[in-house]
Amino acid sequence: MIARRLHMALAASGVFLVALLAFVLTDVRRAGDPDEAAEVVVQTPVATGPLASPTVDPSAPVLALPHTGETFHGLLQLAVGSAARLRYHAAIEARDAGEYALAAERFAAVAASSSPLAPMAALRDAQMLGLAGESEAAAAAYAEVVDIDALPASLRAVALMDAAGAFLQVERVAAAQAALLAVESVDGVFGSTLAEARWQRAVLLQEAGDPAWIDLALLGMETSPTSRAARDALDALEAAEVRVPGMLAATVEYRGFRNVAADERLRALLDAEVLDAEEQATAWFYLGAIAERFGDREDALEAYANSLAANPDSALADDAVYWRGRVFEELGRATDAVVEYDALVATYRGSDFVPDARLRAGVATGFGGNVDDALARLGAIAVDGGATAAEAARWHSVLLEQSGRVDVPAISAAAIDPISYAAVLERSGAAAATSPFPVSAQEERAAQFVMSEAVSAEVEAWLLLTFGARERPQVAALDEPRVLLALELARAGERSVAGDLLFAELNARRGQPYELLDVAFAALDTGLHDVAMGAATRILGPLSSQQRLAAPPPLLMLAYPAPFHEETHAAAEAFGVPPLLLLALVRQESAFNPRAGSSAGAFGLTQVIEPTGASIAAALGEEWTFEGLAEPGRALRYGAYYLGEQLSWFDGHMLAALAAYNGGPGNAAYWLDVQPFGGADGFIHAVEFVETRLYLELVMENYAMYRYIYAGALAPSLP
Repeated sequence: MIARRLHMALAASGVFLVALLAFVLTDVRRAGDPDEAAEVVVQTPVATGPLASPTVDPSAPVLALPHTGETFHGLLQLAVGSAARLRYHAAIEARDAGEYALAAERFAAVAASSSPLAPMAALRDAQMLGLAGESEAAAAAYAEVVDIDALPASLRAVALMDAAGAFLQVERVAAAQAALLAVESVDGVFGSTLAEARWQRAVLLQEAGDPAWIDLALLGMETSPTSRAARDALDALEAAEVRVPGMLAATVEYRGFRNVAADERLRALLDAEVLDAEEQATAWFYLGAIAERFGDREDALEAYANSLAANPDSALADDAVYWRGRVFEELGRATDAVVEYDALVATYRGSDFVPDARLRAGVATGFGGNVDDALARLGAIAVDGGATAAEAARWHSVLLEQSGRVDVPAISAAAIDPISYAAVLERSGAAAATSPFPVSAQEERAAQFVMSEAVSAEVEAWLLLTFGARERPQVAALDEPRVLLALELARAGERSVAGDLLFAELNARRGQPYELLDVAFAALDTGLHDVAMGAATRILGPLSSQQRLAAPPPLLMLAYPAPFHEETHAAAEAFGVPPLLLLALVRQESAFNPRAGSSAGAFGLTQVIEPTGASIAAALGEEWTFEGLAEPGRALRYGAYYLGEQLSWFDGHMLAALAAYNGGPGNAAYWLDVQPFGGADGFIHAVEFVETRLYLELVMENYAMYRYIYAGALAPSLP
């Protein structure tokens, strides 16, 4: 309707060419033919009639429409940009349907345009030609792509690696070597990408009979011992009977979780007495970690002790002491754990483990029976402040309750950090996280975020009061080329690439709250909820918890978003999960990125793995495809189904259900059995998986914040 009114206004103003363009473009778009819509724009002559006159300044406004402020040239530019986006989006649809030749044709058309999408379209064109089996055409396309300066560094590295593969397909070995070598000079490329480029160059040298391949392969292993390239290089070198430095080979095995092979190599090196003190300490530490992977805790304790004996000043010495303490805790030897933690604090004061070691020493002292000492330790941590102060205050309260002490004043975790999980449990009671939800929890829902000038003004006014006046950077975020490209890519359907580019910009803009806010609003406008959330959390990050709670609601809603409104509430209602809990889980699992993936093979908003997804699909009577998890509705439905099943199995115990979601139902049941006392604190303490324990704390904090922002809770709390 709006487009037809625009057509009528243009026609009434005598600008019949643009009126025709707007009318046809709108109708063709409605008919669902993006190629035809794009052709309307790219084939419409623009230099006709009065507009062809040399006296007309093409940069000057030709037509101003009432209430719109649009000009003829601005409208035409908008139409051309829309055409490029339409064609690019159509190319993505063809690619996803496996029609690679058609996708290449469409990408090529965008690459030949003046659109900001052209560089990325050129890369996609080359990739599609390769998938279509047109090797010569793909190689020719890549030869042009690698010379495009407008490609951001991260995409340039991808282009060079892909180009090398395409050149090899047509036996252009020298060109492939040159492309791989060029990766070395791309800004910001390191780690596994650089290791892979070096390893591929080494492979080509080996095939050519050049002995220089050995040094290059070793360099690739040293670049990223955790990478697949490092493991491939190690296997190839040993197959060629090349001697690989012992600790380098063992490190690659260890970092690649080749536990048996790593164990054998490390023990052989230690038996041969060829390692210096630092290497011995490292070898013993790796053996301790491998023993933990196998569940051999006594062997782990011995190995960590040997690491310290080999070199008490090694780079891993504080790690060895800390993990000895953790293993002692897992064995129920609280007094021994305290000895290790105290030694860490006294000997390695600069270690990153010190805050957690102090806290664990306090808790372990209490479990060891020395309540007075434990209360004193935990009280000192709470008073000192720091990262673990609120948690120390919570454990102080727990020990008071467990021991029945009334002569020692309680310390409030909420007064220290009102957003922390410790404060949430203090307000809600430990039973709130372990008992069935009240009916009201199912009725608490999130309102949709509505962007407006008033919202923008409200947040900017708060920024002024909190951070001071805006300081204009040399280049504003929304003028940064990679941001403009990212936003255009997002509009065209390239959300993953756009997100990567924008997150790089967010990291570069830390400490620039106004620029971060600009990116947040722009990302939200293109549906990149994870980027908007990331920008908002970076704005709030430097502030105290008290300041964050006082932030304007729109900024908090950006930091704790609630997109996919209908799908979320439908899934939650269908499977008996509180809607705000489902949002809290999704925030932690995927940050609301529908195509988020993990190294464990999880995918989608709720990070479902393939076997679980297939089982859920069968239970729901739905056709199963892994790619289907990219659909928000399906991902939310499967996540809610699985969480609902766990809540039912564990009788409404929220923490056990979440632990099952993250660490597996079997582990969750075990932690319930071995927890030292009832309630949320006892369960959390029983969880020995670092990742799962942190997951529980963060999802609990998320849920409490969602209730504070959307459900009218006076402070972050559980229902």
